[in-house]
Amino acid sequence: MSLRLRGELIVTLLFLALFAWAVYQATFWPPRTKLFPLAVGIPALALVVFKLGRDIFWSSDGGGQLSSASGGEEAELSQAGWLETGKTAAWLLAFFVSFWAVGILLTVVAYTFAYLRFSSRESWGVSALGALGAWLFTWGLFDQLLHLPFPPGALFELVIPTS
Repeated sequence: MSLRLRGELIVTLLFLALFAWAVYQATFWPPRTKLFPLAVGIPALALVVFKLGRDIFWSSDGGGQLSSASGGEEAELSQAGWLETGKTAAWLLAFFVSFWAVGILLTVVAYTFAYLRFSSRESWGVSALGALGAWLFTWGLFDQLLHLPFPPGALFELVIPTS
């Protein structure tokens, strides 16, 4: 079987490595701390393994080789496609930087509001209600129900050292 390295396969392999590393790392943590990473990581790892198997062994042409939608040639993104890809990457980067800097509870509120208002172009009221709902869900489920501790964020640790 001829296996060509395509962008989709490379991304799948990167996700496989990411989730395998996350599950491996989480196994060394205390039981309460590793609950969420394992609850997300193990099913995600299984899905990535399934997708990898599907990419390798099944194809739309029935010949056992990977084929792309354009008859063997990789489809090219238009300029608008690259612009949307860049916007998506910027929103993801903003989320992770915010998560690291100020922690999850403030990130959920600020990110949800900003995304709804500026990317989805929702009204101020809908954006505020969406942000409030996302915060209530996150706080209620993870903090109140599951009692999972949230890291405070790097900026808060600079101002108020924890050790």
